[in-house]
Amino acid sequence: MNWLRVLGRGGKRLRMRLAYQKAGTNAIAAQQLFGSGVNLRPGQTVEYTITNSECSVDPIRFVERHGVVLEGGRGPRPNLAEAVVGERVHGSWWGHKKGHAIFRATRTVRDCDEILVCRLVGGKITYVHRRLWPAIVRLANSLDKKTIAALEEEHTPSGAHRVRTIPFPRWVPSDVRRAAENISEEEALLQLGDWIKLYLRKAHRSAS
Repeated sequence: MNWLRVLGRGGKRLRMRLAYQKAGTNAIAAQQLFGSGVNLRPGQTVEYTITNSECSVDPIRFVERHGVVLEGGRGPRPNLAEAVVGERVHGSWWGHKKGHAIFRATRTVRDCDEILVCRLVGGKITYVHRRLWPAIVRLANSLDKKTIAALEEEHTPSGAHRVRTIPFPRWVPSDVRRAAENISEEEALLQLGDWIKLYLRKAHRSAS
């Protein structure tokens, strides 16, 4: 399946364009995700509205509200896939009857500049909203650095899809670094919650 990149959003209306420039590839991807009635020219955009029957939450606001969210895995944080469909998802969400709605929600989140995609929670795909980036940076020395590397999706001119890893702290903006310097470790722990202690190095976990 080909991939879509979110250009913007308004409420639950998503303005999207196909990442590839071949008309044939665009048409196939559009039909897979939006139905057989959609036929795009290279570079053309399409608007799609996620209805309440497809998605019970605004995915960006869901991540913003909870701060740290799992994409679809199990763990001590809320799960976006289950929030989208409003029920427990057994097995992989790809096979769920609302798998396309989950897919669109995850692409929306992954393409948002305010959300870090990493593997913080149990090595699983995790979303961290920008409001908690200073807390993550403040506790970075007590975390496995590999789990807070940023994951970014790239769409190459050939149509290939790949994930690029940006090591910590290369992805951290300067204003976030400054904000992290102005909070204590105790404040960072309070902002994130008790669940983060599961992923701290043993010495720090004992101290906290």
